[in-house]
Amino acid sequence: MQHSASSSLSSTERRILLVVLAAILATGLSTHYIFQRTLTRVMTATLVNRSEAIFSLLRPRIPPASLTEIRSRADESGPLYRNTHRMLANTRHLTAVRHLYTASRDAEGRVIYVVDGLPPEADDFRHPGELLEPEVLPMVQRCLEGHPVREGKVLETPWGKIIPACAPVPGDRGAPGALVIEYDLDGFATGMRRSFSYSLLTTGCIALGIAAITAWLLRRLAVPLYRRLAYTDLLTGVNNRNAFELDMRRLHPQGEAKGLILLNCDLNLLKTINDQRGHAAGDAAIRTLAGLLVRQFQGTGQTYRIGGDEFVAVLRGMTAEGVAQAVLDMEVKARHVSIAGFPLSFAWGMAAFDPDQDADLHATLTRADARMYADKRNRKEPQTEPRETTPQP
Repeated sequence: MQHSASSSLSSTERRILLVVLAAILATGLSTHYIFQRTLTRVMTATLVNRSEAIFSLLRPRIPPASLTEIRSRADESGPLYRNTHRMLANTRHLTAVRHLYTASRDAEGRVIYVVDGLPPEADDFRHPGELLEPEVLPMVQRCLEGHPVREGKVLETPWGKIIPACAPVPGDRGAPGALVIEYDLDGFATGMRRSFSYSLLTTGCIALGIAAITAWLLRRLAVPLYRRLAYTDLLTGVNNRNAFELDMRRLHPQGEAKGLILLNCDLNLLKTINDQRGHAAGDAAIRTLAGLLVRQFQGTGQTYRIGGDEFVAVLRGMTAEGVAQAVLDMEVKARHVSIAGFPLSFAWGMAAFDPDQDADLHATLTRADARMYADKRNRKEPQTEPRETTPQP
C-alpha cells in the first residue's frame, strides 16, 4: 500500500535528520585514529567473512562436470564453460573480488586454471589448461586435498599483495576442483585510506548531502531490492518464511482471507538424498519442487518456503477440487523427474479458510499441515496404483 507524502517533514523525520547529521559529524571526528590502527585487521576479517558468503553461494552451483571436462581453450565455446564463466564474472563484479576462478588437476596431475571469472580481454585473464602461478600453488594444492584455506594472510606475489582464500568444490567423489578468491590488498587498503582522508576534509558537505538524501528517501522511496533480499528464499527464489508470516498477518485483519486455500507440500526422502548423494542433490530436489509449485499455480497464488523442505502455496480463486487436480498433475510431472537417482516425491495437504473454525490463517495452515502429515504416513505403505484424492475443504 502506498502513502502520499506531505510537503514538510514530520517532527519524527526532523529528529531522524538531526541524528543523522550528528552521527556523521561525531563518527568523522572520532574514528580517524581508530580506523588507522585497526584497518588491516578489520579489513582482513571482513574479506574472510565475504569469502565465506561467496563460497556458500557458489560451491553448490558450480557444475562438478566443469572441473573435469574443461581442459583447453577449445572448451571456451561450450555452454558448460560459458555458463560457469558468467556465474563467476557476475559474482566477482558484485563482490569486488580481484580474481575469482576455479582450478583442478590435469591428466598429469598438474594444477591448472579451469574457468577464470575475469573478462577475456583482461591482461591477466587465464585460459583453461594454463598452469597456476607458484605463489598460490601450495594453497590450491591443500584445497584440492579437501582442506579449505581461509586464513586471511597477506601473500606477496609479482602482481601485488593479495589475500587469498580457497574452498574445495564438492563432487560425487571427493573434491574434483577448487574455487579460489584473490583480493587486491594494495588497491583495497590504499583506496580506503584515500577515501577516508577525503571524507574528513568534506565532512560538513557530506553531512548536508546525506541529510538531503535521507529526507528524500524518508518521503519518496521504497527499497524493493532490500525487500526482495529480506523476503525471498535464496535457494529457490520463492518467498521465504518472513514473507509468509507478514502476509498471513496482513491478509486476515484486512478481510482478505475469505476464499483462500492453503496447500502444504513437504518433500519426501530428503534426508536419504542428503545422506547418500550429498546436500547439493538435496538442494536440487528442493529447488525442483519449488519450481513445480510456482509453474503449476502461476497466476493463482504465491508460493513460500517456510522450512527446510516444506512449502506453502496460498491460493485464491480456486476450488478444492481444482487444487486437488492440480496437485495430481504435479505428481504426474514429478514421476518423470529424478534427482541423483531418486524419484521426486512429496506429501501434501490442503485446507480452505473457514471463519467458523479458523481464528486466523495459521489455524488453516495447521489443518493443512495435519493432512499433509497424514498423507506422508500413508505414503510409507506400498502403493501399486496412483492414489485417489478426495479434496478436503
